[in-house]
Amino acid sequence: MENLFWIVTPLIFVFWAIAVAFNAACDVIQYKHKDSVFSLFKEDSWLYRYFQSPEDTWRRKYADGSITKRKTFLGMNIPPMFFDGWHFLKIMRQLSTWFAFIACGLSGTTWVHYKIYPSISDTIYSLEIILASLIPFMMITGGIHTLFFKHILLKKSYSKGV
Repeated sequence: MENLFWIVTPLIFVFWAIAVAFNAACDVIQYKHKDSVFSLFKEDSWLYRYFQSPEDTWRRKYADGSITKRKTFLGMNIPPMFFDGWHFLKIMRQLSTWFAFIACGLSGTTWVHYKIYPSISDTIYSLEIILASLIPFMMITGGIHTLFFKHILLKKSYSKGV
């Protein structure tokens, strides 16, 4: 079981970093679409239409341009992720987050795997582990989001050769 901890625990950080990158991609599409790599797709391609700003794509989930009747398949509403990239990236972010938490459960880390501690010293030790785990997650979240939002997914980064 000890080996599983050392194999699965790094996956927590990997899945979390992927989730943050997907979140940054959603923010780029929503707030900086014209300056992003998503605007580089050919205008007549499905990728260009799929990864347009949500201001332009949210109407696609409705039948006949009416915002009262959703498009359906076999009597069920079609999920918005099939109509635009913003919703697809949000779903991928959620999946990556869930994979990170599943990996937490598998590795047995105390910041997710709650248990009733018999003594106050065990509880204090658990809180120290939780606080020590939050610091790398905050660093990953801020660093990865900034990297993708300000550098990787913007056109100006590529035009400068960065």
